[in-house]
Amino acid sequence: MSGRRSFGTASAVREQMRKGVVDQRGVARALGVSVATLRRRLSEEGASFREIRKEILNGTAQSLLRRNRPIADIAEALGFSDFRSFNRAFREWNGLTPRAYIKRLSDHSSF
Repeated sequence: MSGRRSFGTASAVREQMRKGVVDQRGVARALGVSVATLRRRLSEEGASFREIRKEILNGTAQSLLRRNRPIADIAEALGFSDFRSFNRAFREWNGLTPRAYIKRLSDHSSF
């Protein structure tokens, strides 16, 4: 039964993040558990809050870039302190900067 609960916890964390609750304390509060319990349940699944957060932020960033949103607006919407912080994180996640990602998209769409 704990496997189902853990899977449910990771899914619930993703859902909260999609709703805009991206900090661990806020997600735990929304789920009615302590931060320690949230971490433990995610760990039981082999997941971590940090990895799920990265997954959600990266997916959202890519989606917004595909919709031609300005990079600075995306950085702000995702809660980064500045453009450079977002640029650095996006490059770490994807191996290229947001501008290079946009260029790659436009290069592929011209075929």
